Amino acid sequence: MGRKPPRERKHVYLCLAGLIFSACVTTQQPHEMPPKARADTLVGEQSLALGDFEDVISESQRVLSSEESRVPSDVALFTLGVAYAHPQNPAKNSVEAMRFFSRLINEYPHSPWSIHARIWLALLKEQETLAESNTKLQEENTALDRFNKKLKDEQESSTQAQKKLRDENDNLQQVIKKMKQVDIEIEEKKREKAR
Repeated sequence: MGRKPPRERKHVYLCLAGLIFSACVTTQQPHEMPPKARADTLVGEQSLALGDFEDVISESQRVLSSEESRVPSDVALFTLGVAYAHPQNPAKNSVEAMRFFSRLINEYPHSPWSIHARIWLALLKEQETLAESNTKLQEENTALDRFNKKLKDEQESSTQAQKKLRDENDNLQQVIKKMKQVDIEIEEKKREKAR
């Protein structure tokens, strides 16, 4: 068995883990916004939660176009991305959502919202890839269904042709049987005449 690290070493490991974790977090956190901007952001989040997508989108667009807005532009870009990506939004538009998330990442790379935008963007791209794969599989499935139907039609046609051949064969067998019977009767009549 290995040696257990001394308590001091455990403490150092915890401190290092804390430093690494804190280095991953950017300096501007959403809670460090001015109080009024934080309140506006919370109202936007509540509107999203309530499904007021049109209001959220129009308000976020207004924030982006206004230079005197209390809500930071990175928050507005993120909110727009989420509003357009939201599955309950009747006007859901993944392309628009990806555009806003990409813009946030490019214009505000150090924003805490940029990390979330990267995750959303990756998920939306994966969803797009899966949708394309699904479409391709559906097309292949349709082609296979057509091919399967064609094979069934050919099989049915072949079965009907085979039945027709059997019927013809049965008819020919009946004709041959009758001809043999006629030949037997002719032979019997020849024998009777010969006696």
